[in-house]
Amino acid sequence: MSKDLREEIIKYGKIIYAGKHVEGTGGNISARIPQGRNLFMITPSGMSYNELKPEDIVICNLDGEIIEGNRKPSIEKNMHAKIYEVREDVDAIIHTHSLYSTALAIARTPLPAIEAGLALIGDTIDVAEYANPGTRELAQNIAKTLGEKGAVLVANHGLVAVSKNLKGAFKIVERIEHGGRLYFLASAAGKVFMIPKKECEEIRQFVAKKYGQKII
Repeated sequence: MSKDLREEIIKYGKIIYAGKHVEGTGGNISARIPQGRNLFMITPSGMSYNELKPEDIVICNLDGEIIEGNRKPSIEKNMHAKIYEVREDVDAIIHTHSLYSTALAIARTPLPAIEAGLALIGDTIDVAEYANPGTRELAQNIAKTLGEKGAVLVANHGLVAVSKNLKGAFKIVERIEHGGRLYFLASAAGKVFMIPKKECEEIRQFVAKKYGQKII
């Protein structure tokens, strides 16, 4: 299980890099360890996603302390730890610098539910207040703004997506980036209308009832 999870983290690291959701060694990925709910695996700091090997993945606890690994964990280990601490339903986190998502974060502009896919994630994808990267203040801001939703924009920084697994977290990354692009195009065309909150909730309830899932 441990090796499989490490390889899955590496797999999605290559996917977000190939999809231009990050540049260089930016962004980070983690997954909670099933056998130890207070432990998670996370990508190392300063390493290319295409060069990662299973032994490069670091195990941390919810205090952000290194439990296993020879590499330095991502600078955002505190953010991952805080989310796992407050969200028992979350087992995977992907943080990217996706183009349209980051542009919205720089503009401090929340992304409204302008199409059904976004409504599944939340009525609005809010922007967490700015704090310097790697700080506990940033971790607190992100966890607070995320709430019970599937994603949060991070002011002047990027996007954080959470789910039960890495596949789901990446789907959220893709969906929000697509939604961000639609938002920019719609804004250029005219006034942007969001799906009303009542209908957003109905969409989520329909999916939960039919497919048995809260977030993607």
